[in-house]
Amino acid sequence: NADFINQASILVNFSPLNRLSWQTNLGHNFAIKDFSFSNSNRHTELRNLGTNLLWEYSPGDTLNVGSGIDLQRTSYPNDDHRLDNDLRNINLRLGWKHYYKSRLRLSNRLLWSLKNDVYIDSLLSGNNTQVQSLSYLPEISLLVGDRIMLKQNSQIRVDYTDYMYQIEGQNNELYRQFTARYNLVFDSLPFIARSGDSRWLELPYRSGDDNAFLLDGLLLYERSEYGYEENEGYIINSLTERYTAGLSLRHDIGSFYYLIQPRISWGTWREYSAVFLTAFSFDQNSSIELSLNPIGEELGALDWRLNLTLSLNY
Repeated sequence: NADFINQASILVNFSPLNRLSWQTNLGHNFAIKDFSFSNSNRHTELRNLGTNLLWEYSPGDTLNVGSGIDLQRTSYPNDDHRLDNDLRNINLRLGWKHYYKSRLRLSNRLLWSLKNDVYIDSLLSGNNTQVQSLSYLPEISLLVGDRIMLKQNSQIRVDYTDYMYQIEGQNNELYRQFTARYNLVFDSLPFIARSGDSRWLELPYRSGDDNAFLLDGLLLYERSEYGYEENEGYIINSLTERYTAGLSLRHDIGSFYYLIQPRISWGTWREYSAVFLTAFSFDQNSSIELSLNPIGEELGALDWRLNLTLSLNY
């Protein structure tokens, strides 16, 4: 078996004004994957072009608009090209971030995409689809002092799947999703120092030390609906709801830290999970990490997963 990959890309940043920046990227990827004992050898070509315009109309407050197009072609030369597939994805993005009295951060993003999924062989062309997707993602974050942060972010999303060739018994589809997430974070480092937010880092805060606690409480609600088109409307035939509550505790002691993260989900299905993790950094680029992750639908029948990661730079 063998993989052959060629990649090329170019990124251009242009700032015509002090607070205005324009970024454009162009990329090309060609890959060949060969299997010695299979006829599923495949060639994949990916071309992408994207651009983003960012205007910082006041310190930290930004408005940005972007677009992109991705073209992917996959061919199976040893399988008479029966599974050859073309994908085209066009997307538009609009974003806005604003600070109110420095400590309240508001963010809104609007995303639209159009994906064409085409099979070249006529026997599979009944699967050809066009998917339109629209998403709205609002977020609000409130900084209290220098150690506490309240955060709420949501997502409203709708997908319309239209089949290019109508086949008897095959209906266009609808997918809708609503997500609401709430976090309450306390960080003794303090939180501002670990936030990475350029506007909040300008605020006064206490200096950190080598012994810091971080507590992150989580409440999450997810609702998904699935439907099909009938008589110029959509009928919802499937619904899932999920609630999640969790807590994360992280304790940093110099170059060592441990993390405890229990979670429980209920609704359409129930799930218990937890993460127990310890890590030690030898230096800036070398570390060892050990994690234990039980997960399952019943407390008496959990699936236990153990992971050891060693990173060394010498």
